[in-house]
Amino acid sequence: MEKQILLPTSVKREILTTFGVGRDKLRDALTYKVNTPRAKMLRAAAFQRGGVVYTGETAPAGFTPKVKTSTNGEIVTQLLGERVVLYINKRLNKVRLFINNEDIFAEENVTIQRWGDVLYSLKHLYEKLNA
Repeated sequence: MEKQILLPTSVKREILTTFGVGRDKLRDALTYKVNTPRAKMLRAAAFQRGGVVYTGETAPAGFTPKVKTSTNGEIVTQLLGERVVLYINKRLNKVRLFINNEDIFAEENVTIQRWGDVLYSLKHLYEKLNA
Protein backbone atom coordinates (compact mmCIF):
# COMPACT_ATOMS: atom_id res chain seq x y z
CA MET A 1 0.00 0.00 0.00
CA GLU A 2 1.37 3.38 -1.01
CA LYS A 3 1.03 6.74 0.71
CA GLN A 4 -2.61 7.60 1.29
CA ILE A 5 -5.06 9.25 3.62
CA LEU A 6 -6.83 6.67 5.77
CA LEU A 7 -10.47 7.12 6.71
CA PRO A 8 -13.16 4.85 8.12
CA THR A 9 -15.58 3.55 5.51
CA SER A 10 -18.43 5.55 7.05
CA VAL A 11 -16.51 8.80 6.59
CA LYS A 12 -15.64 7.92 3.00
CA ARG A 13 -19.36 7.36 2.30
CA GLU A 14 -20.18 10.73 3.85
CA ILE A 15 -17.60 12.49 1.67
CA LEU A 16 -18.93 10.74 -1.45
CA THR A 17 -22.43 11.97 -0.67
CA THR A 18 -21.50 15.46 0.50
CA PHE A 19 -19.27 16.26 -2.46
CA GLY A 20 -21.08 14.21 -5.09
CA VAL A 21 -18.00 12.36 -6.27
CA GLY A 22 -17.53 8.76 -7.33
CA ARG A 23 -15.46 6.19 -5.48
CA ASP A 24 -12.71 6.28 -8.11
CA LYS A 25 -12.31 10.06 -7.84
CA LEU A 26 -12.15 9.90 -4.05
CA ARG A 27 -9.69 7.00 -4.12
CA ASP A 28 -7.45 8.83 -6.60
CA ALA A 29 -7.49 11.94 -4.38
CA LEU A 30 -6.82 10.04 -1.14
CA THR A 31 -3.96 8.08 -2.71
CA TYR A 32 -2.39 11.24 -4.19
CA LYS A 33 -2.71 9.90 -7.75
CA VAL A 34 -4.11 13.25 -8.88
CA ASN A 35 -3.39 16.76 -7.70
CA THR A 36 -6.26 18.75 -9.18
CA PRO A 37 -8.00 21.50 -7.19
CA ARG A 38 -10.89 19.09 -6.56
CA ALA A 39 -8.49 16.38 -5.32
CA LYS A 40 -6.86 18.89 -2.95
CA MET A 41 -10.31 19.88 -1.67
CA LEU A 42 -11.23 16.22 -1.08
CA ARG A 43 -7.97 15.64 0.82
CA ALA A 44 -8.65 18.74 2.96
CA ALA A 45 -12.15 17.43 3.69
CA ALA A 46 -10.66 14.06 4.64
CA PHE A 47 -8.23 15.69 7.08
CA GLN A 48 -11.05 17.80 8.59
CA ARG A 49 -12.89 14.55 9.25
CA GLY A 50 -9.97 12.93 11.06
CA GLY A 51 -8.08 11.38 8.17
CA VAL A 52 -4.48 10.39 8.84
CA VAL A 53 -1.66 9.82 6.40
CA TYR A 54 -0.27 6.35 5.93
CA THR A 55 3.24 6.92 4.57
CA GLY A 56 3.82 3.67 2.71
CA GLU A 57 7.50 3.70 3.67
CA THR A 58 9.84 0.74 3.34
CA ALA A 59 11.17 -0.60 6.61
CA PRO A 60 14.93 -0.31 7.04
CA ALA A 61 16.99 -3.49 7.34
CA GLY A 62 16.79 -4.92 10.84
CA PHE A 63 13.60 -3.07 11.78
CA THR A 64 11.78 -4.81 14.63
CA PRO A 65 8.44 -3.29 15.59
CA LYS A 66 7.49 -2.81 19.22
CA VAL A 67 4.01 -4.26 19.18
CA LYS A 68 1.97 -6.53 21.40
CA THR A 69 1.35 -9.70 19.43
CA SER A 70 -1.10 -12.50 20.10
CA THR A 71 -2.38 -15.33 17.94
CA ASN A 72 -5.11 -17.93 17.91
CA GLY A 73 -3.30 -19.97 15.28
CA GLU A 74 -4.86 -18.55 12.13
CA ILE A 75 -5.22 -14.88 13.14
CA VAL A 76 -2.30 -12.80 14.42
CA THR A 77 -3.29 -9.63 16.28
CA GLN A 78 -0.78 -6.82 16.68
CA LEU A 79 -1.51 -3.83 18.90
CA LEU A 80 0.26 -0.50 18.57
CA GLY A 81 -1.04 1.10 21.75
CA GLU A 82 -4.80 1.02 22.23
CA ARG A 83 -5.88 2.81 19.05
CA VAL A 84 -4.10 0.97 16.22
CA VAL A 85 -4.71 -2.76 15.64
CA LEU A 86 -3.48 -4.91 12.79
CA TYR A 87 -5.06 -8.32 12.14
CA ILE A 88 -3.20 -10.78 9.94
CA ASN A 89 -5.03 -13.82 8.61
CA LYS A 90 -2.21 -16.28 7.92
CA ARG A 91 -4.39 -18.72 6.00
CA LEU A 92 -5.86 -16.07 3.67
CA ASN A 93 -2.65 -13.96 3.61
CA LYS A 94 -4.72 -10.84 4.36
CA VAL A 95 -4.10 -7.83 6.61
CA ARG A 96 -6.79 -5.55 8.10
CA LEU A 97 -6.09 -2.29 9.91
CA PHE A 98 -8.38 -0.79 12.54
CA ILE A 99 -7.89 2.65 14.08
CA ASN A 100 -10.11 3.58 17.02
CA ASN A 101 -12.07 0.35 16.42
CA GLU A 102 -12.97 1.41 12.86
CA ASP A 103 -12.03 -0.70 9.86
CA ILE A 104 -9.63 1.43 7.82
CA PHE A 105 -8.13 -0.81 5.14
CA ALA A 106 -7.48 -4.35 4.04
CA GLU A 107 -4.70 -5.71 1.87
CA GLU A 108 -4.32 -9.18 0.39
CA ASN A 109 -1.29 -11.24 -0.68
CA VAL A 110 0.93 -9.71 1.98
CA THR A 111 4.52 -10.96 2.06
CA ILE A 112 6.68 -10.95 5.19
CA GLN A 113 8.60 -7.93 3.80
CA ARG A 114 5.36 -6.09 3.06
CA TRP A 115 4.08 -6.88 6.55
CA GLY A 116 7.23 -5.27 7.98
CA ASP A 117 6.74 -2.22 5.76
CA VAL A 118 3.14 -1.86 6.94
CA LEU A 119 4.24 -2.05 10.58
CA TYR A 120 6.99 0.50 9.95
CA SER A 121 4.52 2.98 8.46
CA LEU A 122 2.01 2.28 11.22
CA LYS A 123 4.69 3.06 13.81
CA HIS A 124 4.83 6.62 12.44
CA LEU A 125 1.04 6.80 12.28
CA TYR A 126 0.83 5.63 15.89
CA GLU A 127 3.32 8.30 16.98
CA LYS A 128 1.24 11.02 15.25
CA LEU A 129 -1.99 9.80 16.82
CA ASN A 130 -0.42 9.82 20.27
CA ALA A 131 1.58 13.06 20.05
